[in-house]
Amino acid sequence: MHFSFSSLINMTVACCILTGIFYLLLRYNRLLSRFGTSIVLAVASVALIRFLIPIEFPFTKSVYIYKIYPPVYRFFHSELIRIGGNSFNLYQILLGISIIGSIVLLIGSAVKYVQIYKFCENCDSVKDEHIDQALTQVSAEMKKNKRFHVVECNFITTPQIFGIHKSFILIPAADHDIKNWRPILKHELIHYYHGHLLYNILCNIMCCLYWWNPLVYLFRKLMRHLMEMDVDNTITRSGSREEVYDYLLCLSTVAAKQAENNMQNPWSASFALKKPTFFKKRSELLLESIKCERKPFMWSTLFLGLVMCSFLLISIFVIFEPSSRFDEIFNETNGEGIWDFSKEGCFLLQDESGTYTVYVDWEIFSEQTKFPVDDPNIRIYLSLEEAHEKESQK
Repeated sequence: MHFSFSSLINMTVACCILTGIFYLLLRYNRLLSRFGTSIVLAVASVALIRFLIPIEFPFTKSVYIYKIYPPVYRFFHSELIRIGGNSFNLYQILLGISIIGSIVLLIGSAVKYVQIYKFCENCDSVKDEHIDQALTQVSAEMKKNKRFHVVECNFITTPQIFGIHKSFILIPAADHDIKNWRPILKHELIHYYHGHLLYNILCNIMCCLYWWNPLVYLFRKLMRHLMEMDVDNTITRSGSREEVYDYLLCLSTVAAKQAENNMQNPWSASFALKKPTFFKKRSELLLESIKCERKPFMWSTLFLGLVMCSFLLISIFVIFEPSSRFDEIFNETNGEGIWDFSKEGCFLLQDESGTYTVYVDWEIFSEQTKFPVDDPNIRIYLSLEEAHEKESQK
């Protein structure tokens, strides 16, 4: 297993394509209701996990691209500067900046997570009969017995849940006048038991690794929207019509008095998101589910499942790599008088992917080239050490 320029490009392109698909699915209610939020979230989760592992496996097969991609590869791998006898290309410089940025962001995120965790531990516990009773009822209904610490927080405007091992349900200080806590607490517990807090952590790690790609932030935003709608869908399927109406009423009540949170917490899952258009979309989907009471079409679910499996298999077993044909490079560079493999320092270095790096006078002339080996003067080596040893014997 190894990381390469091609694996990074492959994951970046895949991220762009899938983010566009998820954006379209969330934009149109008809598409989303047809596929089902749970299936769409499952597909997004598979893509998220694959993005976090941008490596080539030993069994990965290369598929070569001869147009557009090779010039891009050569642009990033052309020597840019030379320091102390060592040459550096644009890809190496950008990769170094990316790694440094990722390390800084990961450390900063870990520190902030610990700070929020300690903040939750220091918050005052909520002693409210309605909340305790509602939490007990919801836990019994879901047949779970995990302990949740309900605490009061002055820096939030909507209920939130935070923490995987020791979990906190954060209640805004101004919300003690709410009598029907059951929909709110059920919403937060569904977030926890569906693994949405883990998804938030993975999304933030992805943003730290690909901080230079603006689409990863859109992907994280779409994931948060999907998780909220997944909870809405779960409540719709498991509750009665009256319970769904109560949930929608509670959702609108909380959203009506929601303001900008003073405490930014990207690792929590909240009861309502502040954007009015998204609240409208959730309400429309809930009302549609009450009226129609239908499940997603089987062919739609099957289609999206096939897309998910195809993406996963292709990303694991296939990698697209740039390559140039020998005859094209020969003609482009006027190879007469240059390609003389009887001279010392003119040879091919075979890559792991099955292509060749062409050396002329010990300098790299072309990389990842598909070379027709039909000249008896052509010498092929597996490493530069082998090349130096055998070329010196000529």
